[in-house]
Amino acid sequence: LFEIGGKRRSRKASAQAGFEGAKAQLFDARRTLDLAVAKAYVAAAQAEENVRVLLQSAGTLREEARIAEVRLRAGEISGSDKSQIEITAEQFELNAQSAKSAAAQARVALEVLLGVPHPNADCELSDQLETLCAATAPLNTNSVGTWRPDVIAAEAAVRKAEADLRLQKALRVPDPTLLAQYEHEPPDAPNTVGLGVSFPVPLWNRNRGNILAAEAAREQARLAFEKAEAEAVADIAVSRLAYVDAVKRWRSYRDSIRPKSEQIRQTMAYAYQKGGASLLDLLVAERNDNDIRLAAAQAASDIASAGAAFKAATQEIQPSQVKQ
Repeated sequence: LFEIGGKRRSRKASAQAGFEGAKAQLFDARRTLDLAVAKAYVAAAQAEENVRVLLQSAGTLREEARIAEVRLRAGEISGSDKSQIEITAEQFELNAQSAKSAAAQARVALEVLLGVPHPNADCELSDQLETLCAATAPLNTNSVGTWRPDVIAAEAAVRKAEADLRLQKALRVPDPTLLAQYEHEPPDAPNTVGLGVSFPVPLWNRNRGNILAAEAAREQARLAFEKAEAEAVADIAVSRLAYVDAVKRWRSYRDSIRPKSEQIRQTMAYAYQKGGASLLDLLVAERNDNDIRLAAAQAASDIASAGAAFKAATQEIQPSQVKQ
C-alpha cells in the first residue's frame, strides 16, 4: 500500500503536535502545583504567626494581671478589675489553641501537596511570614502570557486539529496497492510473472462526514486557544493588581499602623498601672493591638500569596522545551 496525498505527513504532524501539547500540559501542571504548594506554605506560616500573636497577647495580659494583684492588695483596684483582665487573657489563650489546630491542619494540607506518605502535621517551616514577605519578588513583569504552558498547549491542540483536518481531506484520494507475482510452473509449462495495481473506487464516499467533524474540532480548538490567551492576559493583570494592593497594605501595617498600635498599648498599660487610665481603656487597647497584629499577619500572608500567584501567572517556557 502506498499512501499518497500527504497522509503520512499529516499523521506525523498530528502526532508531533499531540506530543508537544501533552508536554506543555505537564509544564502547566507543575506550574499550578508549585502555586498550590506556595499558597499552602504561606497559609501554614500565617497560622503559626496567629498562634504567636495570640500567645503574646495572652502573656501580656497575664503580666497585667500580676501587676493588678499587687494593686488589689494595696486597695487601688477592685477584685472585679483583676478578674476581667484574667478572663480576657484566658480568651486569648483559648483563641491560641484554636489557632494551633488551624496551623496543624494547614501543615497537613502542605504535607499532602508535598507527597508525604502519612501526613500528620510534623513538618517544620524553615521560613516565617516576615521572611516570606521580604523574599517575594515578582519576575517577568513584561510578560503577556504568550509563552505560558497552558497557552502553548492550546496552540498545539490547534495545530493537531489542523493536521487531522488535512488528513481527512487527503483520505478522499484512494491509495493504490502494488502487486507482484511469480509462479514456478511444472517443467511442461512456462513460469509466469505478474504485476498489478489496485485501489478502491469511492463512488458514494467522499469522506464528507469525517471532514465536517474535523472542521468542527479545529474550530473548537481555535476557540479554546483564544480563550486560553485571554485568560492568561487576565490572570496576569489581576495578579499584578492584587500584588500591588497587597504590598501597599502590608507596608502600611508594617510602617505605620502596627507601631502606633503598639505604642498606644504600652502607653495605656503604663497609665493603668499608675492609675491614670480605666480598666476599660486598657482592655480596649489590648484587644485593638491584638486585632492589628492579626491583621498585619493577614496582610503579610496576602503579599506572599499574591507574589506567588503573580510569579505563576507570568511563568513561561520556550517552545523548544516541549519539542525535546
